[in-house]
Amino acid sequence: MDIHLRAQNLFSIRDQMNKRIDPLSEAVTGKDIQALILKPLINLVPYIGPTLNECFFEIPNRIQQERLKKTVEMLTLRVNRIDSKKIDKGYLQSEDFFDFSKDVFEKSLKIKIENKRRTLVNVYIDSILQKADFEESRLKLFLDFIVQLSPFQMSLLKFIGNRKKELLEIGSYNKFFDLCQKITNGKIDQYEFKYYSLDMENKGLISCGSGLSDYNSQGALLALSSYKPPSVMITDFGYQFLAYLDEDEKNKL
Repeated sequence: MDIHLRAQNLFSIRDQMNKRIDPLSEAVTGKDIQALILKPLINLVPYIGPTLNECFFEIPNRIQQERLKKTVEMLTLRVNRIDSKKIDKGYLQSEDFFDFSKDVFEKSLKIKIENKRRTLVNVYIDSILQKADFEESRLKLFLDFIVQLSPFQMSLLKFIGNRKKELLEIGSYNKFFDLCQKITNGKIDQYEFKYYSLDMENKGLISCGSGLSDYNSQGALLALSSYKPPSVMITDFGYQFLAYLDEDEKNKL
């Protein structure tokens, strides 16, 4: 396409936009206007334009619909297992139920992994059974964690729960990383592993006591004879979150 033809197309697009879009019309939203303007312009990008349009405007809708569908299917199966007498019909009319429902389905659009989706549904069902307060319940935090934590971190949390003795007084990131080689599969290096561990500690899911010594630390520790190296352990808060992951394994839908 030469430059003159491309310019003619641009002017044609502009004229079409002037005819088709009335900014004062209530029937046309800001997103509609943006799509109508951007799609023809992006399509003019040589070679990759049509593919970009598909990425920006067509694929997201298909992906989101599929993720919502999977969430609804899991939720249907899970609700069918519950005694209806355990569900407070009054709670279903509450603002807390509305807030949890909105949050869950918005988060489901960000989840592509089945295990995460199942855990999301488990937490949501528990919020209903507990008649949870959206602003105060720790379940709201757990919903955030499901999106924020990587699949590796969830595996690591389970691993720590099954290795209590081996992680007792482990002392350093070197030893911690070496012990976890079974689940890193060589895809995660030392400092990525440290980042994930610190993130979990910042979330209150695990504790490393006074702190593990860093990789290749050369510092000498002068300590009392009663000193014990720090251990890696799951906190009580972490165990409460882990219970939903365990339920994920026990109650596969």
